Amino acid sequence: MMWHTRLMRIPEILLPLAAIIIVCGMATHAQDASFEIPWAAFKLLADSTVETCPLCVTQDRRKAFAILSKEFMVGRRITGDSACGFVKTKECGANEVMLACYKGREFYRDVPGKGKAYFPLLKFKLHTDGDHLVGIQKEDYTDSSVAAMLAGVASDEDFEGEITIIPFAYGDGPAYKYNATENTLVVQCKIIRLNKKK
Repeated sequence: MMWHTRLMRIPEILLPLAAIIIVCGMATHAQDASFEIPWAAFKLLADSTVETCPLCVTQDRRKAFAILSKEFMVGRRITGDSACGFVKTKECGANEVMLACYKGREFYRDVPGKGKAYFPLLKFKLHTDGDHLVGIQKEDYTDSSVAAMLAGVASDEDFEGEITIIPFAYGDGPAYKYNATENTLVVQCKIIRLNKKK
């Protein structure tokens, strides 16, 4: 009887441990700086720009957004390093940056009878006290000193840094908005660190 009681109590003993493991796993994912272009989603968005069937366009984008919502999770950190830093180009607004290793709008494929499909442009947009979108919380603003450093970065000059993805209530996903007319995906972020390359 005692042996049976101990067996029954094992799951209760392990519950706190299981909770710790789950929380640690979530934290690790949120701080995972490794990032790869979500090509499956980008192919769907590219195809949607030349698709002539409205229902097909909706389905392609819905599938793409489901993938992007997992890739661009709120709290995820992305690091730009010597292998692939960040950059400001003529495509960027005052508070926008791109990945140096992915400029976007590259040719994907020629769809017979529909036209040429191009991958979307990917931009990361930061927010400050003086320049922010409606729906961005103050705690998610980029520090003014970091924003000033970004303003001093020359166009097409690579720099290293780290961003964290922040929530955006009025997007197509938890942190991003897709502009179909411009074929541009804008992810809302906060720049944590910025270092100019020497």
